[in-house]
Amino acid sequence: MTVKIDVVSVHSVMPYVHVADVERSLDFYRLLGFEVVSRWPFEGRPGAAFIESGIAKMLLAPSSGPIDPAAQAALFYMHVADVIALRRKLTAVGITVTDVTYPDYMPNGEIGVVDPDGYCVLIGQLRPS
Repeated sequence: MTVKIDVVSVHSVMPYVHVADVERSLDFYRLLGFEVVSRWPFEGRPGAAFIESGIAKMLLAPSSGPIDPAAQAALFYMHVADVIALRRKLTAVGITVTDVTYPDYMPNGEIGVVDPDGYCVLIGQLRPS
């Protein structure tokens, strides 16, 4: 199937996330399968990073101030082939992960985790394993 992209319409979106410690965030998102594609200085400091996993992409940049998890209105929703296996992997390294739930919109399973800056990351499984 070929997707026609209108030259004046947005055709993709990538979260641009300010984080307290880019290295710490990279360690966390590597556990979800992300890899660093490129790095560059940010506002005179080292550390901004473009990461991706398959077609999922994110940009991590150092925050200019403290991160307040209670004030964040962003939620990241990701997909994985095997939510139970990912949950096992994350809990094995000491990350707190919700139990697998099976909501109507994600009947193959969903977990939740909080990243190092307090961002909520929900991860669902689209297809049965």
